[in-house]
Amino acid sequence: MTITGTNFGTALPTVSIGGNTIPVSSHTATSITILPVAAASGVVTVTNTDIPLSTVSASTLTITSLPNVFSITGGGPYCVGGNGVIIGLSNSQSGVEYEVYLGATATGRKLTPGGGAFNFTGFFTAAGTYTVKANNAGNCSVDMSGTALVQISDIPSGTGSISGSTTAFCQGSSVDLTAIGFLNALTYEWILPSGLSTTSSTSGATINVTGEAAPGGVVSVSARNNCGSSSAVTTSITVNPLPVVSIQVPAPNAQIIDDLLSFTSSVDIPVSSYAWSFGDGGSASDSDPQHTYTSEGQFNVVLVVETTAGCEGNAGANLNITEFPVLSSSAIKNVVTANGDEKNDKLIVENIERFPNNTISVLDRWGAEVHSQDAYNNDWDFRKGGNYLPAGSYVCIVKFNDSGKVITRTVTLIRK
Repeated sequence: MTITGTNFGTALPTVSIGGNTIPVSSHTATSITILPVAAASGVVTVTNTDIPLSTVSASTLTITSLPNVFSITGGGPYCVGGNGVIIGLSNSQSGVEYEVYLGATATGRKLTPGGGAFNFTGFFTAAGTYTVKANNAGNCSVDMSGTALVQISDIPSGTGSISGSTTAFCQGSSVDLTAIGFLNALTYEWILPSGLSTTSSTSGATINVTGEAAPGGVVSVSARNNCGSSSAVTTSITVNPLPVVSIQVPAPNAQIIDDLLSFTSSVDIPVSSYAWSFGDGGSASDSDPQHTYTSEGQFNVVLVVETTAGCEGNAGANLNITEFPVLSSSAIKNVVTANGDEKNDKLIVENIERFPNNTISVLDRWGAEVHSQDAYNNDWDFRKGGNYLPAGSYVCIVKFNDSGKVITRTVTLIRK
């Protein structure tokens, strides 16, 4: 506020109104700028040490206080087609008029509430930044604190799609899928088909999807915000099955060093490669390979296959390789049918050919030896002197001359 007059001198004057001292910010010989901090009314008195005249004006001056400053409330987003938003103040003064501005333009929305918090009448629909100005009876005005931002929102838009490093993977594997291209999205809604699962939140932009079972299916996602949901976008995910693998190995405890052993495999779906590991450093890439062990021990045989879709499966078995087979009495077959049909008509000792230094002896039920033979090789048909022995029970004794081991078993001869 400026007070005008003449001959205010050069020293900083003292100004009082109605006996109340008013701060002075600057002056010239003809004007003084004062900074009232409170309302005042009365005669203006200017005193300056270099001027003998102390009262320069007999005019009465009234200073009105500025309106109190309160905070603007309301504003925010609303959806297309909605009513809009409200704007108000956290408090108000009696006798003060409050007006809303959009930017620098008055909206014509005025209210003199008379005290307390209030909202302006009606909804505000135009987007932009709103302010409020207070005016009192003394024509003093001041801006209220803060602003109200009004935004018009719509459902998510844009050209949405689903992005991932791959759309085909093996059962048990996983892939990250991300919703991209949506605008104004706050959350997302993912829908997975049977056979796909996730431990991620299905409301995020990215989820990690695991293929639990073939064949997969269609994954969809839509974007959401407070105004609604976008149309869903989809992508097809292929889950390739893991192969079911089985292998057949020779009898686990009946193989010896330097035997050529045969191995076979079975896989339920097409395979592009086989990788056998025989446990002794040997390997093969055939479906049904052969292998010879050159040392004794227990070996773990493993087959790993890869399908045409790139999925792996495996199977394994243990195999015991010995220097010599361990024969027991059960190696002697206990029934022989000597009837001339050349079926089951010889005394058979399994794996006897592995022990060529052997001797067999066959006794009848009275303990008399009816046959004896060295280096037996499953070639005696219970004939003696060209004739079959009588039907009945006989005791077969096999001696392994290298180790001294002896096995025996009762053998029944059947004549038809």
